[in-house]
Amino acid sequence: MKFSALSIPLLEQDPEAGSWIVWQSGGRGVRFDREALEAIPMLPSGWRGIRDDETGKLALKEGDSSSRIRLVETVTYEWSIHGSQAAEFEISERNFAMATAREWSISGMKGDAPAGRFQMLNFLGLADLLFNFQGREIRQRLEFVSPKLDYEKEYSAMTEEIADFCAQLLLSWNTPTALRFQPDPEAEKRTVLEQFLFLRHFLNDARFDACLEMIRSQPHRHLTQERSWVPATEARSTDFLQNPMAMTRNWMRTANGRPVPLEVCDVTKRDCLDTPPNRFVKFALEQFAELCGEVRDRFENDKVPPTQVYLEANELAEKLEATLAQPFFKECSRLTRLPLESQVLQKKEGYRDILRSWLMMRSAALFRWEGNTDCHTGTSRNVAELYEYWIFLTLHEVLRTVPGVDLVEGEDSPREGCEPFLGIEAGEVKINLKKGMESRVSFVYRKGTDEEMCIELYYERKFLRKGAYSWSGTFKPDYTLVMYPAELGSEEAADEAGRVSFLHFDAKYKAEKLADVFGGWDEPEGEVDETAEEQRLYQKTDLLKMHTYNDAIKSTAGSYVLYPGNSKEEEPMRRFHEILPGVGAFVLKPGGDGGRDFLKQFLGDVFQNQANRFTQYRYLNDATTAVVKEVPLALNADGFRISRPGSQCVMLWMRGEDGIRFRERKFAYCRAVYEEKDGSKAELQLNIAAEIGGEFVPYGGGRSQSKHTLGWRGKVTGVTFLTRLKLQEWIGANHPDSGMEPSSASHYLLFEFEEVTEMPVFEVPKEVLEKQVGSKYMALTCRWSELMAEAVKY
Repeated sequence: MKFSALSIPLLEQDPEAGSWIVWQSGGRGVRFDREALEAIPMLPSGWRGIRDDETGKLALKEGDSSSRIRLVETVTYEWSIHGSQAAEFEISERNFAMATAREWSISGMKGDAPAGRFQMLNFLGLADLLFNFQGREIRQRLEFVSPKLDYEKEYSAMTEEIADFCAQLLLSWNTPTALRFQPDPEAEKRTVLEQFLFLRHFLNDARFDACLEMIRSQPHRHLTQERSWVPATEARSTDFLQNPMAMTRNWMRTANGRPVPLEVCDVTKRDCLDTPPNRFVKFALEQFAELCGEVRDRFENDKVPPTQVYLEANELAEKLEATLAQPFFKECSRLTRLPLESQVLQKKEGYRDILRSWLMMRSAALFRWEGNTDCHTGTSRNVAELYEYWIFLTLHEVLRTVPGVDLVEGEDSPREGCEPFLGIEAGEVKINLKKGMESRVSFVYRKGTDEEMCIELYYERKFLRKGAYSWSGTFKPDYTLVMYPAELGSEEAADEAGRVSFLHFDAKYKAEKLADVFGGWDEPEGEVDETAEEQRLYQKTDLLKMHTYNDAIKSTAGSYVLYPGNSKEEEPMRRFHEILPGVGAFVLKPGGDGGRDFLKQFLGDVFQNQANRFTQYRYLNDATTAVVKEVPLALNADGFRISRPGSQCVMLWMRGEDGIRFRERKFAYCRAVYEEKDGSKAELQLNIAAEIGGEFVPYGGGRSQSKHTLGWRGKVTGVTFLTRLKLQEWIGANHPDSGMEPSSASHYLLFEFEEVTEMPVFEVPKEVLEKQVGSKYMALTCRWSELMAEAVKY
């Protein structure tokens, strides 16, 4: 349910009398009082409201019986106190809004009923609005949600994904440290909040209830025996018959003289829950409750009001205490040793989740991430900053899934002023991800090219004019991908060689749809609304910022926005097709796929594009060097000149009609293996890497005739080694109905070429033909200088 206005009782007395706080979203121009609101059956006793499911900005959490209302960040709200005791309320100075609200104002003279308005920005979670009434503190509980992220699913998914990343890091075999479990009071005191942040994410409502339900429904148990002396006529078991002398007593003789026992040791068997795994679960829950209590005590009397962190710790502590009071745990005795070797704890559902949560809490003493606590401590939860951190971790994970990309382990220290993304400090795993701090993580790309390409992901990388990276001023994109050939060794060397590229991303949490990033900023005609003009300039700034990155930062290949979008707008990104260079945007949100697959595909295309560009650059650079060093070679008086006499030529014998068909389709193939009649084989000997970028020159001529070129040539763009079946499939897919499928040899080389041009027909020298290996149907290579050394016009 949504409402445009709500009235909520403030005092624990008759809800129809006393005092109330009236809430409404701002901008209506009319301030409601309680009498103008309606009594709605679905609301708690004493509540009133105006229902508005379409545009209402006030809501109740479904299934929540407390007096907690949901507000939307970025929306302005007005509140006012009404009732016979309204004037006795005073707004407390210990309020969240005093420190974190974008807008905060109090209206009314001293002695009047207080009222005010505020707007929150980048704040999600629980908070209290505090009042003083007759010497005691009155709390109005609030819960802020986002218009961009679904609070129940997407925001929770974002925080859980961050916690999961940290958990995987701590439990990774590659982590260069060991978990220590010996008591360390100072370290635990210092990290109590970090421990709670881990615990809260791993024991959210749904997961906590599910774990306990699985444990209660299928608990670990063992069969125990209880022995008691009972009259022989009341014994239920026959175990005493196995050892009558030890398990019977008080023998006597019957009338006929037979000896019989009056008492026997009766053995009863029952399932017992007092097992090491159950004791550990009880022990872990007690430690969880103790931690929550410590966090609660720490924040209750802090200078800031006990808002979000206090409320969450208090709520979880109460739930844990209620759980430990259940009969299931009453039967479990005190844990005397940690049964970490137990297969039940390691593998059984419910138990393993509790074990994992306990390990995370304990290992938090070895973990430091200052940026994470900045987002959660104090009176605010900076969701925009948390979204930025989440994007970096998501980029980190997406990069690891791109085909051909591998994480570089144990990398050297980054450049001056930059920290490694992961580090070790005083035996602690440290994440260097914090606003205002430049950090980096490195990857390597190996796919579709002879060269390896280094990829470095930066957070808040600065591009300074004095560093020769910027044409104008200083720029700091949120995230930067640096790409350069690994053979150059460093980014600096690649920059000097002109073989480095940058790809920039900016996080825009404030954007709900694509138009908020790039659309709707054209110059308006006629009278301009001030609010619309402010929004128009805001959007225009975002767009121009991306163009500025492209134009001002040297070697930039593209700049893109990452934004959460809303639940109905992911489709535009499915139509995103531009690769490089460009300016664009991607939806990236927590939960499910959230746009990761599109980003993964995009990055894969970018890396392939850049790797090919760097490879082509090498050939172009070699060609430039050759042009400068070598003297052009001319063929007699025909004016046919070769600028690079030392460059490679791939020569292949063809029949005249085959030459025409191959020329039209810009491909040709030759045998890679030739079998002699005696069973011996002749293998083709070519340096495939050296042929790419060279010239393809076909030649012909009969068995008893001299061999001559066919009058055309092409630039080789690719050479592929294929089986006969694969080559037939390739020809069928790219040149169907050509009738050019191979049918003899088992393996072939496929040459692809472009830029087919005319050249003179001249005789091929014998020295070149002597390079032939195996059959005339196999290619040979030579240099232009060798081919034209004694060229005679045919």
